Amino acid sequence: MRAKTKLTRLCSILLTLVLLVGLLPTVALAAVLPPVAGTADFTTKPTEALALLNTAKTGAADSTWDPATNTLTLNGVNFVTTAATAVKLPDDATIVLADGTTNTIKGGDSATGECYGIQGARSLTIDGAGTLTVTGGESTAPSGYGHDYSHGIYVNGNVTIEGGNVNANGGAAGTSFGIWANGGDVAINSGTVTAKSGDGTYSYGIAAGKNVTISGGTVKAKAGSVDGGGTAAAL
Repeated sequence: MRAKTKLTRLCSILLTLVLLVGLLPTVALAAVLPPVAGTADFTTKPTEALALLNTAKTGAADSTWDPATNTLTLNGVNFVTTAATAVKLPDDATIVLADGTTNTIKGGDSATGECYGIQGARSLTIDGAGTLTVTGGESTAPSGYGHDYSHGIYVNGNVTIEGGNVNANGGAAGTSFGIWANGGDVAINSGTVTAKSGDGTYSYGIAAGKNVTISGGTVKAKAGSVDGGGTAAAL
C-alpha cells in the first residue's frame, strides 16, 4: 500500500512539473535554442530573410520589411547564426529599432573569409528608440590570407545613425571594425553609439573611407588590442 501511495505522489509531482514547464514564457525557452544556419539576406530573398529573423523574435510582434523603402523594422529579435554574415541589406536600407525593444544580431566565425554582423550594399541608416547589439564573428583565416576581416556593421557607402542605442562590435580578426563605412562617411546625429573592434593587426572602433562626423548623441569607440605592430585608432 505504501509503495502504491509513493508512486501516486511521484506521478503527481511529475505532472505538476510538466504543467509548470508548459507555463514558462516562450521567450525563456527560445533563449536556449542553438544558433541558426543561414544569412538573413534581404538583397536576394527578402521574404525568406524576414521569416528567418522572425524565428528568433523575443516578443509577440514580428519584425517587418518594407520593400518599397528597403526598411527593416526590428521589434525584438535574438538572431544568432553560424553563417559568416548574419544580416545582408540592399542599397539605401534603413533599420528602425522599435521603441523599447532589444535586438541582438550576431554572425558566425569563418576560417576562410570575412565575418559581418550587418553587411550593407551601400548606404545604411539606423533610427528608432530601441536597442541594437550587433557583432561580427571571429575570422581565423591564415595570416596573410587577405580576407581575415570581422565587422559589426560594414557598408560600401555611408552609415548614418539618427537614433536608438547602437552597440557594434567587430570580432577577432586581422582587420576588425566596430563600424566601417568603406568609401563613404559615418554620420552620428542622435542616439547612443558604442563601437568596439576585436583584436587584430588593424583595429578600429569607428572608421570611414571619407569622414566621421558626430553632430549629436553620445558616442564611445574603442579599438581592440593590436598584434604585430599594426595601427589602432579610436575616437
